[in-house]
Amino acid sequence: MRQIELTYGDARISLDEFLIKFAVKPAVVLMIYFGFFARQQGFMGLGGGMITALLSFALMLFCGYHFFYNEKKQTLSQLAVAVSIFFIFIGVTPFLSSLVFDANPKAIFRFSFEVGVAFFLFFSFYYLVRVKIITPRFFIYSIAILGAFAAFQVIFSLIGVSQFRRLYIGLGSVNYTANTFTICFIAWIAIIYKEYIFVDSNKPRLFLYLFSTFIVFIIVFLSGTRSAAIAFIIGLAMFQFFGMKSKKINRMILFMLILAVFFIIFLSTRIDLSFFLDRFTYAQITRMAMIRFNQYAMSITDLTFLEFLIGRPDFYTFSNSVSGSRIINTHNFILSVIRYNGILSFILVAFLGLTIISTYLKNYSLRRNLPRIRLSEATIIVFLTIVFIYSMFSGGRMTRMFSFYIIIGYCIGFFDLMKSYSYKKHYKKFVL
Repeated sequence: MRQIELTYGDARISLDEFLIKFAVKPAVVLMIYFGFFARQQGFMGLGGGMITALLSFALMLFCGYHFFYNEKKQTLSQLAVAVSIFFIFIGVTPFLSSLVFDANPKAIFRFSFEVGVAFFLFFSFYYLVRVKIITPRFFIYSIAILGAFAAFQVIFSLIGVSQFRRLYIGLGSVNYTANTFTICFIAWIAIIYKEYIFVDSNKPRLFLYLFSTFIVFIIVFLSGTRSAAIAFIIGLAMFQFFGMKSKKINRMILFMLILAVFFIIFLSTRIDLSFFLDRFTYAQITRMAMIRFNQYAMSITDLTFLEFLIGRPDFYTFSNSVSGSRIINTHNFILSVIRYNGILSFILVAFLGLTIISTYLKNYSLRRNLPRIRLSEATIIVFLTIVFIYSMFSGGRMTRMFSFYIIIGYCIGFFDLMKSYSYKKHYKKFVL
């Protein structure tokens, strides 16, 4: 690779190394914080969502520079190319819709622009993981530490509260952030398992990890988000099966859950939780399920055959203030793909989803007896499961699911990364 060197006196550093240390990695950390946990928080007049979008452009520029400036031949995997084609397809087909229907051109351009941001999120994380600029270890630790930092910010919102229906997460949407905190919880469990099983960790550090995990769990529970509760249970079970297979960690998690019960009991003596607990009653769950299923049905049944084929992106709900007889928040990623981009886009999504799952299972069967690799690779299937569950319950605004596209980029980048290593000799360089 041709290198541009920066010099200061006797000190020398390549341009790539300078950019990676002082620009790329800090940008990745900020993108994870704002894209996962703080989309409604920001600074300098910019919200977390806008900061994430701007950072995605910056990282995409670096990836382009790194890709084209590198003399060594770089190729993208077939899976990465297929996902890129999907983004191009759903970004371009809206313009076909604008020619066929009397569609709002501003809505079309805005939808395609947001699809472009989603693609930048996917590709930048895919590429950075693939070329080993960002390791899976760095990614997992970043999610865990930044999530714990955000959780401590949220927990202080309980001060002075007399009652609540759901814990107010001022950093972002409750449903979205509760699910990203679930990802954070799994990341902490993976780190604790590594420290507890593979590393002779000192007790103060392990206690700090356990305390951070406990705080994150409390935030997930008090959010009152049912999709997060489902994702938490399924994700933890899958991580135990694919990643850990440890009775010690099971006992540790059980102890944490018992401790959380005592904490909730104590909290109930200080705060009225009756409205919060009402969210989990059979009557309330049934009522909300009926509302949600009606939304699911309306997302498809009001489409004409031609709209069903090519989609109507001008029906997209960019904000709650947008209204209209056919403006529906589908609350479901799959239905959103069909409604806004047509049935062909759904076929592409189904194909890509099955391909990712089959690729993971193939890799799992090859390396199931290598516990460090198995632990790290388990984050692929578990993180994907969590974001998929969220997308099925609250994924109506498909272009705003930043964590969804970042996780997909991480997963496919991890697949490609593993191909370039001699597993037994080199995997410790990047896995947990």
